[in-house]
Amino acid sequence: MKSYKSGLLLGFFLFSSLFLFSSISFSKHDGGACKTDIEKFCSNVSGDRGAKMKCLSDHQKELSSECQAKLEMKKKRMEEFKKDCGGDVEKFCSGIEAGRGKKWECLKTHQSQLSSACQQRLEAKQKKL
Repeated sequence: MKSYKSGLLLGFFLFSSLFLFSSISFSKHDGGACKTDIEKFCSNVSGDRGAKMKCLSDHQKELSSECQAKLEMKKKRMEEFKKDCGGDVEKFCSGIEAGRGKKWECLKTHQSQLSSACQQRLEAKQKKL
């Protein structure tokens, strides 16, 4: 049972990372706050933004102050998202594999059934896109 809960927590963390950290600049050409840190610590990491986010988290104490500040801001948003939408993710999307926006799409397909707090968060996110 403990490994099942650990798996759920890891899955939710990865989903939250992909969903909320999507505005962290990861590409080499955009001059983002974490560009140099990604090149330094995570250049060998393949995969999506979630994998790069995990790598940055693993090196948090070694990151530039700009990247650390960006990550802290994103972590705060992740906690807010978890508070507003965690139950909805578990209820409607727990069987959906994380990555490539699959959980986001799942939430959008259930938007009318989501809690009001989660609906508001998704609507705000959609307006930014």
